[in-house]
Amino acid sequence: MGQSFFIWKGVDCRAMGIITRGPASIVRPEERVQHVEIPGVAGDYTETEGEDIYNSYFQTVSLSVRDGYNVRKVFRWLRGKGFVTFSGEPDRRQQARIVGAVTLNKISRNLDAWAGEVQFYCQPLKELLYPKKIIVPAYSSSATYKVGDWCIYSGALYQCSTAITTAEAWTAGHWTAKTGLAVHNGGDVLCKPVYKVTAGATTVKVKAGTRELTVADVTVADVIWIDTNTMELWKESGGVRVSLTANSSGAFPWLDAGDNTVTLTGVSAIEIEKNERYL
Repeated sequence: MGQSFFIWKGVDCRAMGIITRGPASIVRPEERVQHVEIPGVAGDYTETEGEDIYNSYFQTVSLSVRDGYNVRKVFRWLRGKGFVTFSGEPDRRQQARIVGAVTLNKISRNLDAWAGEVQFYCQPLKELLYPKKIIVPAYSSSATYKVGDWCIYSGALYQCSTAITTAEAWTAGHWTAKTGLAVHNGGDVLCKPVYKVTAGATTVKVKAGTRELTVADVTVADVIWIDTNTMELWKESGGVRVSLTANSSGAFPWLDAGDNTVTLTGVSAIEIEKNERYL
């Protein structure tokens, strides 16, 4: 087993001269519930606050630092909020804040080494360190395609059925028409993706399962961002963000855990950053 470590605000603790002590732990957050006692009934009734609602928690790391001159540098680094990655799950990160005091004590009179603990107040859901993105471009007669690749042509969704190794004009026989885009959410809970959509018509619709969002009164070739986490929509014009929230109606197309089908109307290209979330 390798040495445990953590990464805070994109900096590996080992690069700061920090050695962590003890094995790395993996925490599954506590579900947020209320226990209601009913008079005359044994036990109690448990009410959940909602689906996939979990509590934040503290994660404590024991550490040591060599050389006293590094202590102040470590103090300046171990503060505020940011993303943290623990070595128990090196492919994931989560939002956290350092809220408590960080105290480092000298280990012995003869050694210039200091030891202590730091507490991270962690948000309950983790995300991938390198998020996955799905890209479905407009068909290009100058590109090549592998079997299974997706594209949009004349407003319709297609999947490549015959490899195109030499650029060619649109050939329908090399593609299979699809009614929806297969999108797998590999996380543990519902995820709230960011969609980057190129408009192919003046009205754009994005639907995932039963959740459909409509954006009206846009211009063909507009690039529209749909952030389903912050529930904001916008386009950029002359380097300025222009809100499209007032142009929208319906439900934000979140992705359930597991397999989803995303259907598109009035779209000529799309990118999906899934933002999968893990317990």
